Amino acid sequence: MTKQPFHPDMIAGQRRLLQQEIEKKEESIKANLEELFAPPPPGRNFFERAVQHAETLYNVVDGILVGYKLVRGFKFFFKRGKQKTSKR
Repeated sequence: MTKQPFHPDMIAGQRRLLQQEIEKKEESIKANLEELFAPPPPGRNFFERAVQHAETLYNVVDGILVGYKLVRGFKFFFKRGKQKTSKR
């Protein structure tokens, strides 16, 4: 098995090809992110907007409750140490 010697022209060509692939991937990622984080289309009527606001409110309340439950569950991390009891 013989190894092919590398020439600066071969390396430059490979670098150009890889750079083009990277640019294509970046464009694809940007397009996907724009699609994912685009604002939702406005509701067509009052009922759809009200449902959308209710879902948002539900998600916020759910996030707050889950955070509270997690903090309560891991309360032993936040203790200040043992309380000293007075001797009688």
